[in-house]
Amino acid sequence: KKLNELYKDYISTGEKALKKSDLAAARIAYEQALIIRQNDADATGKLKVIAEKEKQENAKAELESNYTTAIADADKLFKAGDYDAAKSAYEKAAGFRNDKWPQEQLKKITKLEADLLAKQKADEQKRLKETDAATRKAKQEADYNDAIKTADKLFAKKDYANATVAYNKALGIEKNTWPANQLKAIAKIQDQEEAKRKKSIAK
Repeated sequence: KKLNELYKDYISTGEKALKKSDLAAARIAYEQALIIRQNDADATGKLKVIAEKEKQENAKAELESNYTTAIADADKLFKAGDYDAAKSAYEKAAGFRNDKWPQEQLKKITKLEADLLAKQKADEQKRLKETDAATRKAKQEADYNDAIKTADKLFAKKDYANATVAYNKALGIEKNTWPANQLKAIAKIQDQEEAKRKKSIAK
């Protein structure tokens, strides 16, 4: 009779503990009941329920732990600016728990990557424009120098007609004082020569 009372006490304690989800206390109580009544269906059944609940809780705790670790890793990578790796870590975290935070961070990363790509494109276009401008300027200067070199040679040979063409070509490329002054000098020489010619004819 005393053992029967003890058995009932253990079963009652086990039920109360199970209602409170105190699985450890419930397990002890039902195991004690089984010592008194071996193979007791009630105690055995409840121990199976406890084992299943413990399994679920362990799985839940493991998921929570995995989620927390993944989020910590992802946040660290995000702060470091390693968006590719952060993206993978947030996706991994989202697989453990459907939470707002990883989803929001993934949206942020998508926007940041799009902004970064747009900036890279803009920088590349700017660089290409600057390169084109520099190339055009270099060609312009080379053409100008060639025209001046040719004009100066013709001027030295007193081939004023062709020197005039070459100095005008140089002026068309770049508005500088040297070809303009040389053209004035040619015009002056030609005026002087014309005056001399007229004078000799008059004689």
